[in-house]
Amino acid sequence: MRKHLTGVAKHTVTLGPKAKNSKRARSKSPGLQPHKRKKTDKTSSESSTSAAPKKPKAGSASLSLEEQSAKNAAAWLSTMERRRAAPVKQELAATIDRIKRSISGAYATFELPKLVKPKVKGAAYKYYGFVCKTCRERVTRKIGASDTSLLLKHQARCELRKHQGTLAKYGITGGGVPSNYQVREYAALWIVEDGRSFGTLDDRYLHKLMPHEVVKMLPHRTTLVKDIAVLYRMTQKAIKMMLLDVVGALHIALDMYQTPNGHDLLGIVLFYPVVKENSLQMERFVLECLQRFAKVLAGKGF
Repeated sequence: MRKHLTGVAKHTVTLGPKAKNSKRARSKSPGLQPHKRKKTDKTSSESSTSAAPKKPKAGSASLSLEEQSAKNAAAWLSTMERRRAAPVKQELAATIDRIKRSISGAYATFELPKLVKPKVKGAAYKYYGFVCKTCRERVTRKIGASDTSLLLKHQARCELRKHQGTLAKYGITGGGVPSNYQVREYAALWIVEDGRSFGTLDDRYLHKLMPHEVVKMLPHRTTLVKDIAVLYRMTQKAIKMMLLDVVGALHIALDMYQTPNGHDLLGIVLFYPVVKENSLQMERFVLECLQRFAKVLAGKGF
């Protein structure tokens, strides 16, 4: 029994170190260690990819901005040249067809274009004319062009005129250039009614305020004197007709008057009644002005 136990003890003692060594070997074995990924050198790969040149894309993206604009301008010029080289009527029909298919609102307020007759006889046609439906004004554009900036500007002006109204709406009307006889009549009345001197019509700054056509028709001083005499005789007839229509009594009085240029006048003044707005009012009318008589009175000390 003792021999058997000692043999077992020896066996266990002899086996103990081997078991420990086997456990240590198992713990140090590579199979028991956790799996770890190998680190890759990202910086080297990224630098290699960034250093590698990119392949240029096909098409317009490979061109710079200046090259692309130059290419577009060349294409536009080639289109313009092709359209201008075509027969005029054929290009006009093609332009009308493009306008009908266009979605732009610039053509909405204009009639279909027509050829503008050149000023020089026998010259080639260069422009189309677009007539505005609102104001009937014509906007021109070169043949073959497709720019709508002028049409849009005119369209904006017409829209503004609609909301602003016109001078005629407020009672302000204008006419054309007056005739030669009208200019002479207005000049005589302008001098007589406000007592201006005849030299006023020769003022060069006054001429700058007048249209050139009116300045050329202004009468000379000698003509102005004759026109004033004619107006005086015609005014006498008009005054007679006016006094015949007066209902009631006429009152005559005298009054002194001095013109802006320093002349003293003795005026014969008429007063007569007039009914206005259910009330009786007195109207004053200067019948005559006596200049020589005023000088006589001034010499006598009046």
